[in-house]
Parts: sequence; C-alpha cells; structure tokens
Amino acid sequence: MKVLVSDDLSPQGVAILKEAKGIEVEVKTGLSPEELRGIIADYHGLVVRSATKVTAEIIEAAAALKERGARRIMACITHAVLADSVFDKLNNSDISALAVTNTVMHDPEFIASKTDRIQILSVARILGEAMHRIHHEESLSSLFI
Repeated sequence: MKVLVSDDLSPQGVAILKEAKGIEVEVKTGLSPEELRGIIADYHGLVVRSATKVTAEIIEAAAALKERGARRIMACITHAVLADSVFDKLNNSDISALAVTNTVMHDPEFIASKTDRIQILSVARILGEAMHRIHHEESLSSLFI
C-alpha cells in the first residue's frame, strides 16, 4: 500500500507509518490543491492534518483511490466544521466513513438524520489522562506517539 503524507507530521508520526508492515510512505508537503489532485491517484491513502488545504475537490478525489483498488475509503477530521452541504457531498462520495472528534459541538441526532457515515469520537479520555499527567508532572508525549 502506498500512502502520501501531504502535511507536516512529527518525525515520530512519520516513523510510525514507515514502520508499519506493507505500507510505503512518501512525504510531499507544501503541495497546492491542484498538485495534490494531480498525484492522488498514485496512492492508496492520504494522511493530512487538521491544518490541511484539502478542499471539496480533494474529498471528491476519493473516487481516484477507489479506482486504484481501495476497498473502503475512510476519513478522519479532528476539528470538523460541518456545513449543511457536506452531508449530501459525503453521501454521494466514495467515502464510506468519516470519524470526527467532539472538539467542535455537533448534534448527534441531527447528524444521524442526515447520514450514517459520520461517527463522533469523544476526546474525554485523552483529555482526562493529559490532565492527570500534568497534575502528576508526568510525560504527555507518550499519549501522542
């Protein structure tokens, strides 16, 4: 599997990806949306951060991943701001699942009425663990690598 990392990730994060069996990782940062759209079909997966410049055109490029043999395309967004138009676009895309965190307030009932493809993940456990470690002057880095 060939995966493109298009945003700056920590060296530890890239190392974790590179150590995974069966994954060939290429890091190409600073790409314009047009450049990214032009090369995405060469990859089986795309890793981005919340500061990414991935646009609706790139999300629609999930079809290119499907054409490359992807059996299932899933996406994760940390701080998802979901406009009303996203539900139709998601429902009509090749993205089968979208995981978002509850760092932005979402109404689960409203989302469920619009799509079954979005799952809201709680950050409560990791925040609680971070507060515990800070209080006890313990390392936070192992939570994130």
